[in-house]
Amino acid sequence: GTVAVAGGNIGSVATDLAKLSLSQPDDISVNIPIVPHYFWFSWSVFFFGVVFWGLFSMKQPACDIFLTGVTQTVPTFYLIVVLYSRKHWKSFGVSNTSRQVFLFGALANVPLLPGYDVFNFLNLPLGIINLILHTNLGFAWSSQGYAILRFRQGIASCKNLEEDQNVEEKADEISTF
Repeated sequence: GTVAVAGGNIGSVATDLAKLSLSQPDDISVNIPIVPHYFWFSWSVFFFGVVFWGLFSMKQPACDIFLTGVTQTVPTFYLIVVLYSRKHWKSFGVSNTSRQVFLFGALANVPLLPGYDVFNFLNLPLGIINLILHTNLGFAWSSQGYAILRFRQGIASCKNLEEDQNVEEKADEISTF
């Protein structure tokens, strides 16, 4: 169920980045619609229900988890479009390298579903297939986590700088009285 719910979380991150992007429209190359958070919450609830009621099952746990991962396709696509809707995120304190790491983390999961079939066709033992697929997941999720951390740090540093500037301006106003 948590894999099915993750799509909503990915979409919510993308929504927050899209809203943030609109706060500094100078570097926007493509206008992206803001998908509301309630949509992503509904997305998660719906797919959790589908998985909970067993409607998304191929009766093999190793395959089920990767099949359920398909529910992350639309939110991941939205995230990628949001990331590349701006020429850069430098005005938010985020490097292009962090954006590339985010892209890698998002797209590294793409070959998992067909990869399962290929490895199964090669008659690899199920344990080896799980090892390969979950190692890939580990790299992908670690990349996503690292990129989110870098975005968070960059955005926080910009907000702190902005707050410091506001405090200095207010101090200047007070001293002029």
